[in-house]
Amino acid sequence: MPSAHEITELAEQLEREFQSQRAEDAETREILHRKGLITTQNTQDKLPMDRIVTGYPALIVDQDYTFLTTPPFLRVNPLKPGQERHSEKLEAALLGIWKLSQGISNVWLDMVYDFVWAGRGFSKIYPVPALWGESQYDGEKDEDFLERIKELKEETFPIVWRSVPVENTWPTFDIRGELDQVVEISKMKVRDIKRLYSTDLAFLKDRDADSSLNVIDYADSEYTCCVIEGEKIREWEHNMGVCPYVMMQAPRGAPRGTDIHWTGALYHSRNVLMELDGLLTDVRYNTKRAARAQPVFNLNLDARGVTPEKRGKPDVIKFKPLEPIILDLDEKVIELEPAKTNIDA
Repeated sequence: MPSAHEITELAEQLEREFQSQRAEDAETREILHRKGLITTQNTQDKLPMDRIVTGYPALIVDQDYTFLTTPPFLRVNPLKPGQERHSEKLEAALLGIWKLSQGISNVWLDMVYDFVWAGRGFSKIYPVPALWGESQYDGEKDEDFLERIKELKEETFPIVWRSVPVENTWPTFDIRGELDQVVEISKMKVRDIKRLYSTDLAFLKDRDADSSLNVIDYADSEYTCCVIEGEKIREWEHNMGVCPYVMMQAPRGAPRGTDIHWTGALYHSRNVLMELDGLLTDVRYNTKRAARAQPVFNLNLDARGVTPEKRGKPDVIKFKPLEPIILDLDEKVIELEPAKTNIDA
């Protein structure tokens, strides 16, 4: 099994190798979460203006996500005729494990959503023997101990299935293309580390409760552990024979050599979607300018007896909204022509 130093070095190495992928994920997340209005500057007046965010990228992701979220069902085919009853028992047991292992969350749907926007999804399923680990109290009768253990097993399921954030989770693959080693890198506050792991960790004694530390979850086909500040925390051999991480990945969307290994639904249409925001912003801006355009009066000022010094003043003709305007035959009222849509705004 690898040491804490080797796991830390592996995590740092994979972070460097997937640096371009991290930048791609960050840019996609930023576009996906844009909403409302963003203050920008138009190129005509050099004044601030509200840029419309259409939310169309999120709509694309939601549509793909909805299409792919068919509720899964576990089916066991009988090996021989007449064994349907055994298959039904296995199906009920597997569906129960599916439900109890993930609690109130829906890990499968979380994986599908990450698959849509990031091109990949991760989860982790593994046994936790400590959930059923319990010792007999001093002086406790054997029958009382067995009854207490029975209640513990009924209330606590020793298999955990949880969703894993795709950002900063990096895999390696074996010769068959299966998951070999996976490191899940995250930041966790000291108070959460004490709550989830232990309050007796030496490196936490002088740490502020609100400070954050790097946490590395590691797993391979035989072993899993957590590394914090160069120390292994909560380690055991799961003996599953396969890596407990589960990964779904989309077909390659970027050429090899670009260091982009996984692409989501927005990868190829991202620039068009951004331009759509700009186009709707220009339409909205110019529509408002047209609605607020000042009227232009072509008047016969000589016939009206307006002296040169009074020309150009608003009191030359009186008018009110929604009331008739009386003009001579050679006079007319026009509005300023709306500004043309500027695609560079």
